[in-house]
Amino acid sequence: MRQESLLLALALSALTATGCDDGGGEGERVDAGPDAGKDGGLDATTADAAAAADSALGQKVTIRFKAKMGAQDLVCGQTYPNVGSSLVSAEVQDFRLFVQEVRLINGKGQEVPLLLEERGAQQSKEVALLDFTDGTGACTSGAATTNMIITGHVPADTYNGIVFVNGVSESLNHGNPALAPEPLKAPGAHWDWKLGYRFTMAELLPVASHQLDGGAHDGGAHGGAHGSDAGGGDGGAPSHGGGGEGAVFVHTGSTACNGVPGGDGGVSCSKANRAEIRFTSFNPATQSIVADLAAVFSEVDLSQGTQCHGSGESCRSGYSALGVDLTTGAPSPATQKVYRVE
Repeated sequence: MRQESLLLALALSALTATGCDDGGGEGERVDAGPDAGKDGGLDATTADAAAAADSALGQKVTIRFKAKMGAQDLVCGQTYPNVGSSLVSAEVQDFRLFVQEVRLINGKGQEVPLLLEERGAQQSKEVALLDFTDGTGACTSGAATTNMIITGHVPADTYNGIVFVNGVSESLNHGNPALAPEPLKAPGAHWDWKLGYRFTMAELLPVASHQLDGGAHDGGAHGGAHGSDAGGGDGGAPSHGGGGEGAVFVHTGSTACNGVPGGDGGVSCSKANRAEIRFTSFNPATQSIVADLAAVFSEVDLSQGTQCHGSGESCRSGYSALGVDLTTGAPSPATQKVYRVE
């Protein structure tokens, strides 16, 4: 028995030496399984483990988004003509959206929750941040990388529709952003004076204004100015800090909020302002959801420097296009025109 054990140990030792030799000689690689030649044994094992983990969670799904300006792809640094009601030329400055409560619709019409994966600064298990800008041109408010997908798992089935909410849940909306998990640490995404997050950050820089100020719009100062604003009750127009720089924007978020974060009773907002977007015909394997930035501003006069801080009449048309009733704060699916399937 001891001799057999010794022989087995020697055989294993020889095999290990052959597989780990760095000499690069021909025939030294040990392949495993039918995929030999594609990955080494360790990589194949890791891939198999990952696949098994995915299978245990259910069917993996990737929801693809893309941003457009009307019929054109949205590209930072590009000038788009005839934007808004006054047909002004403009560049994109920021276009980011928080998305939660994603559900896929199966063949029985049932809404099945998509269990979100954790993907660092892009997505947690509760909420995803779509970022359509890449830090170039006038796009100085978001990250230097885009995020145009939402990933997660559902039970294996056939799905032909989707529902999602543009917003951040109440359970996450009123915490300290400095202590918040990703992606809620995103710069310029929080209203201190509104006690919550901006659900939509849609910003354009009209070319005339951009040329007048020499193109020196500081995205960092713009984002920081929001955080230092004071007051701003629903219907008010608090100073923005970036308004003199020529930007035109629509920022949505919960309004008419009362209470103190962390205090007795917490914070409550009588106007949730969360849009629910629904497509009963959507194939996640072959189609994308388009977010049209031009549609947000289709009834906005960009020549007037309109700025929507989440409340007030300057927000009405943008909220309507995004699928929210400004008066009640309820979803308004009949007026939604920003999202479409392609």
